[in-house]
Amino acid sequence: ETAPTGISPLSLPDPLPISWDPCCHPAAALSSGNRVAPTDSPVAVDTSQSWEQPADPKIQETVSHLAAAAGCGWTRDRLRWSDLEPTRGNYAAPRSTVYDIATSAAAAAGIKVLEVFHSTPGWALDPSTDAIDGVQSSGGSMPRDLGEAFTFTKWLAQRFAGKVHAYEPWNEGNIPM
Repeated sequence: ETAPTGISPLSLPDPLPISWDPCCHPAAALSSGNRVAPTDSPVAVDTSQSWEQPADPKIQETVSHLAAAAGCGWTRDRLRWSDLEPTRGNYAAPRSTVYDIATSAAAAAGIKVLEVFHSTPGWALDPSTDAIDGVQSSGGSMPRDLGEAFTFTKWLAQRFAGKVHAYEPWNEGNIPM
């Protein structure tokens, strides 16, 4: 089913195969039936799909195709450093994470991805400075050695080459990471 260009009611299956709250996520079709985003689209959406949706390729494809149908050329997603490097130098296997599935789905829909870092893994924190009232932080600080962040980011860029087009190294820089 295709929607006419412009703001239209969105007809979705019930129950939805994805997490969706229409009061918080309005939708509009900017082009009739597109399942690939226009390359010159100025429209972006914060999907958070790696966190909000399961590691199910069909669901991830649905989210990406909905964004493409709305004319979005970019999505903003999120990742936890510790999900991809749980211990220093121990990286998640290729194509094994929700991040791999979500970025592949976005790429297939012609959508560029901005990936936002959340949380520094415990192994990269300094226990003497990253504690609040004597309790170890849950990753809300910059790493004790920015070289660790550089090494991780370099690895990320290689792993997601062609699928992630930009990185935001610190979500909401006015609050602790």
